[in-house]
Amino acid sequence: MLLLNIDFIYREPLPELFEFILHLAVAVVVGILYIFTLNFFTISAILIKWLTSFVLILPAILLYLPLTLLAVRETPAINDIEAIAWWTLGHILFAAVMAASAQIMHKKTPH
Repeated sequence: MLLLNIDFIYREPLPELFEFILHLAVAVVVGILYIFTLNFFTISAILIKWLTSFVLILPAILLYLPLTLLAVRETPAINDIEAIAWWTLGHILFAAVMAASAQIMHKKTPH
C-alpha cells in the first residue's frame, strides 16, 4: 500500500499505525501552512481559498510517480490508473475538506 509506505526513508519495518500517524502529522503541517497562507496574504475570497488549498495539495498528487519509484516494498505500478486515481481523489478530497473547513471557521469567527 503506497498510502503509508515510507520505506524509502526508513528501511526497517514500522508498525502501520506509526506510518499512519506520520501521514496525519504531514496533513496537519499542510493544514497549518494553508491557514498561515490565508492569513499572511489576507485571503478571504471563497474561490481563492479553494484554489489555494488545491495548489498546496498539487505537490502531493505529483509525488505519486517518484514515491512509487523510490518504494522498497511492493506498490501499485507507476502506470496503474486505478491507483493513481485513488491517490489523486484522496488528495483532492483532503484539499476540499481543508477549504470547506476554512470557510466554516471564517463564518464562525467575529469580524
